[in-house]
Amino acid sequence: MVSYDRTIPPGGKGKITLKVSTRNRRGKLTKRALVITSDPDNKAVKISISGKVKSLISVEPRSYVFLSGLPDEEITRELRIVGVEVPKFYIKKITDNLDGKVTYKLITVKEGREYLLRIKNNFKKQGSYYGEINLETDSPKKPNIKIRVSGRIKSELAVIPRVVYFGRITQKEKVIEKNITKRIIVKDLKKQPFKIVGLDYNKKLFNIVVEEQEKQDTKILRITPIVNNLKKGINYDLLRIKTDLKNYPEVSVGMRVYLQ
Repeated sequence: MVSYDRTIPPGGKGKITLKVSTRNRRGKLTKRALVITSDPDNKAVKISISGKVKSLISVEPRSYVFLSGLPDEEITRELRIVGVEVPKFYIKKITDNLDGKVTYKLITVKEGREYLLRIKNNFKKQGSYYGEINLETDSPKKPNIKIRVSGRIKSELAVIPRVVYFGRITQKEKVIEKNITKRIIVKDLKKQPFKIVGLDYNKKLFNIVVEEQEKQDTKILRITPIVNNLKKGINYDLLRIKTDLKNYPEVSVGMRVYLQ
């Protein structure tokens, strides 16, 4: 942020104040600004501010945690909280706004100087979440330490892509089926074998073939639009792939084709 005297009389002095936020920053810091004036001899003047931002209390490796994995996996991360520019400090209280999606445990490594915060995912279904863990300390210089937390729990059954686009096709052209055939890969990330027990889609608009693969944890579906049955404009359908997996009995894929 910059503040400055807009008008300076001849031979007078003016003040330019350059302020830099050091929030969530540490180490060397340099900021620059360009001053534009009406002085014909000094139309543009560069000014800069630099320094070193010291951490009062350091969070290593950083004050952000990303928890990613499958629902039945144990997903944990550890953070070291170390006093750098403060005397002894103690963590008095820990709160969060994550509604039970994570659990955490504070371990004292060196009393008053170093702590270990172990964060564990507690969210057991597919989806994402975001929030913060707030550590309240007895240090007047650093009363609060905020740790951002985000999680992404993936489905064991991966589908690539989730939406199939065929682009624009026309009835007037001689369309070779293989040129407009797209494929979908369905794969179990835990490499467990599975079967496709059913496909639910509009059979008037699309033709779908399941190819047998040597690896039983992967299936490939080939999808071809039935051009003669498409209406002009956007044609959209939802393919529901039904499997024999207990936890993932069904996944969905969008199919979109535009007929000119």
